[in-house]
Amino acid sequence: MRVEMGHIALPTSFDGVIVRDEVVYHADVAGALVFHVENHERVRRGRVVASLQDAAAVQTYRRSLAVVDQQALDAQRQRGGVNEEEIAARNRNLAAHASNAAFGLSAGGVGGVFALSSRVTQGMESRNELYFDAMMVDLQTARSQALSGLSASAREVASGVSGLISTSLDGLEDVVTLANMSNIPREIFRPSGLTAEFAGPDVAAGDAIFRVIRSNDWRIVAYLPQDYAQSLNLWAGMATTLFVETDGTPLPLVAEIEALQSAGADVRVIFVTNRDIMRFIDVRRVGFRLEAEPQEGLKIPWSAIVERGIFEVPSEFVFRQEGTLGGVDAVNMRFGDTVQAQPVMGTRSRTEIGETFSIIAEAGGLRFGDVLVNGDETFQLEHITTVFGVYVTNAGATQFRRVEIEGAFAQNADYVILDPARNPNLRPFDRIVPDARAIGDRLLLY
Repeated sequence: MRVEMGHIALPTSFDGVIVRDEVVYHADVAGALVFHVENHERVRRGRVVASLQDAAAVQTYRRSLAVVDQQALDAQRQRGGVNEEEIAARNRNLAAHASNAAFGLSAGGVGGVFALSSRVTQGMESRNELYFDAMMVDLQTARSQALSGLSASAREVASGVSGLISTSLDGLEDVVTLANMSNIPREIFRPSGLTAEFAGPDVAAGDAIFRVIRSNDWRIVAYLPQDYAQSLNLWAGMATTLFVETDGTPLPLVAEIEALQSAGADVRVIFVTNRDIMRFIDVRRVGFRLEAEPQEGLKIPWSAIVERGIFEVPSEFVFRQEGTLGGVDAVNMRFGDTVQAQPVMGTRSRTEIGETFSIIAEAGGLRFGDVLVNGDETFQLEHITTVFGVYVTNAGATQFRRVEIEGAFAQNADYVILDPARNPNLRPFDRIVPDARAIGDRLLLY
């Protein structure tokens, strides 16, 4: 097969978790929660956001109010015990005033209307006082005291910072934080139907009751496959556009890559932005895709890549041995008191110590400790290095060429996309053996 330039189709949709710079406030006691500001309202430091009435105190004062109200109802039912003769006398007096006023009005005098109104009002107030005796006054006082106690039991919760109020909570406020971005459990990223709820009206001690978002900067943390991140050539500080799903509609969101952190087979990517915070203020999990195209490189099947042990030998110890089927690379090896030519397979390369020849140990029959001869000079094989490579068959004979997998643009189970700049020994249209495992340790193809 021939080497081609290409890329790997990788997944482009990912799940992210939103992390905000926020302060979460908790209930110090169980009780009834009452908010004094609107959700998403901007508050200053020190502003009272909510009141929390202690559950035990609320129950005590509510029982007191219930007793007082019941006593008041009982007193209303006992109104029949009032002196009926005195009530009747007051009613007759009101009737007399009404009759006298009616006579005056029939004669055409309208001035008596105001006098009638005044006398009737005074008479009714005098009569009604009979219904509200000393006991009722005491009940009213007791009820006022109970209400005052209920109000006094409320604990004010003030914001210690300035910012936006959010009463939407999902139970992850103490897990998904700026300080914990590297340790957010992976299951939180899955589409598990995270739902936000609003705090109140009754809360338990320790419950989160509201958040104050104190910065316009917010973050999306996501895990991307290592090969995908490499294929996009992502780097910290890079500006990119995320298409974030909101109600089924992709919203373009300009963000910067704040950090790239290795996480096994994935890369933890932290995007930061200061756009559209109100749109996402109550959202925890988002789906998004990146606006980027995978990089093209040398597309090589994994089956063509083999791992081999090599000896790095100074190039002057390798010579060209001519034969009937063309020349092969060879070295002079010392066998006791004799020196014999030994064909080898490898490639020439230039390193920091000069031009070298990388000999495949398995294919050349060389062993650790063997001695090579070049005139009066000798070189002992004391170091073996494991490398990756492919077998190229451009000129008939197979030639092993090293490849650098590190820095590959992308990879999956079948292919790897190599960076051409890191692999100058391999070029497009080179013919390679597609299944290098079929080549034996000593086999040369012609």
